[in-house]
Amino acid sequence: MNLFEHAINLFESFLIMLVLYFLCRRKKAGKTKYIFSFCFFLFQFSFITSINYVSMTESVFEIIELSASFFYVSLISEDSAAYKFFICAIPYNIIGIENMIQNSTISYILFHKIDYYMLAEQYRIINVVASQMIHTVLFYYVVKTVNKMDQTMKDRDYYLLGLIFFVCNYLTICFETLGYHFENQDLFVLLGIYLIVLFIVLIVYLFVSIYRHSMNETKQQIELDILHSQQSANRKILEAQNDLYQLRHDMKHLFQALHNPEILNDKNSFENTIGEYENLIKNTAVPVTTISAPINYVLNIKKEEAISKGIDFTSTLNITHEIAMEDSDLYLLLSNLLDNAIEHIGMLKKIRVEMNDVEKMFKIKITNSIDHPVLDYKGNFISYSTDPEHGYGIKTIDSILKKYDGFVSYSEDNNELVATVMLHNN
Repeated sequence: MNLFEHAINLFESFLIMLVLYFLCRRKKAGKTKYIFSFCFFLFQFSFITSINYVSMTESVFEIIELSASFFYVSLISEDSAAYKFFICAIPYNIIGIENMIQNSTISYILFHKIDYYMLAEQYRIINVVASQMIHTVLFYYVVKTVNKMDQTMKDRDYYLLGLIFFVCNYLTICFETLGYHFENQDLFVLLGIYLIVLFIVLIVYLFVSIYRHSMNETKQQIELDILHSQQSANRKILEAQNDLYQLRHDMKHLFQALHNPEILNDKNSFENTIGEYENLIKNTAVPVTTISAPINYVLNIKKEEAISKGIDFTSTLNITHEIAMEDSDLYLLLSNLLDNAIEHIGMLKKIRVEMNDVEKMFKIKITNSIDHPVLDYKGNFISYSTDPEHGYGIKTIDSILKKYDGFVSYSEDNNELVATVMLHNN
């Protein structure tokens, strides 16, 4: 092996050591991490050099490199084992994939076939130098990107990502055997096929894990929003009480003024006084408060939205127990029901919300005024097929109720649209 090969191995070993060093959260105390880094660098160089003497590819020896990298990172890092496994798989995966793509592409362009031996004989130095330059750039951006990531993923996700990288790296080894035309390349092709299947399975597991994590975050965010809504509602209740006390005080002055003949004779002054008190009464809105936090949150939000659109929003609630439904599902159910009511509001602009127990069921009844029929003869919304967004809302309501063995019915009566939901109490 000539001086050039040793120089390349030194450079690559140094790059791998740097990537692992900067990807992990290093221990602050002591300078031993520098000693460990230097020892790992020497091991990496010695290992790569010795492998080059016996094989053109690293093959099964890749496991030794990953084990040594994990041991090195464990000595200098305070990260979890899952995160260490994840970052240890990154540099070897980048090197393997980049080398395979570069060598295969250049070989095919120059020789119209994939032949790594021919490429090495004619363009060894320039190809390897270009490869190391690309590795350096890729490592820089990968380290920069990973360090910006919010490292709050679950350990299971880190293990899955690390295993996916590990599988990808061995896939590149399987493909490289085709370029070197090994005698046992058919065995590596078969192994590559199985690795592809394993790769797909791991991707599916990772997707499911991320989906569940996302759902949990959504539920936590809804719970946080509900908590903030309760705090806001408490403040509004106190403000409403103060407004009512002020209104009571002002009403006394109003009655005194009504006994004044001059006020009664002055029509404009009289109407202005009445208008002031009407506005005061209209703007003194008391928040909805029940034992169900999700119901309070949704009704208060939608009530404010309705009032801002000039809709008369009233509610009659008799809720004596917690609703047998997850808060996030109850939030989605009520939000979609009220969105439908606001969307189909008529000229009278009235919405009534009723909630109470009916025998062993809990009933949610939402009525809104309409100007024209919105249901067909089957009881389905006419706009269901023409408005995709409205269709999504109806499907969300149906899917939630199916989950809790409930049902919803829609009807029209005296220019009113009535949506009735029935849920089991247990």
